Amino acid sequence: MLRRKSRRPSKPEDNQTRKALILRDSLAIDRTKLANQRTVLSFFRTGLSLIVTSLAIFQFSKSEAAFIAAWGMIFLGSIIIIAGFFNYVKVNRNINRSYYEDFPGGEGG
Repeated sequence: MLRRKSRRPSKPEDNQTRKALILRDSLAIDRTKLANQRTVLSFFRTGLSLIVTSLAIFQFSKSEAAFIAAWGMIFLGSIIIIAGFFNYVKVNRNINRSYYEDFPGGEGG
């Protein structure tokens, strides 16, 4: 019987392959940081739109219920902006921490 050769990929041993893996990992970290920045901007956009909508309600509505709802929207928008900022800081710290633990000789951003 004929034996088939195994088609398992060989382990990367040369420096060029190692650099490519490091570049791939570095690009993955950059993509994660950019996603984190997009997330904080969406938190900011949502909170700001709630605040601007409440200002329009203050301007054009005269009822007491609308006045209370507008203040609630200002409060909620402010909470969303603050929560988004704290979420950004926490995730950014976790990204940098995992990057330094996994790649001790790497450059962190």
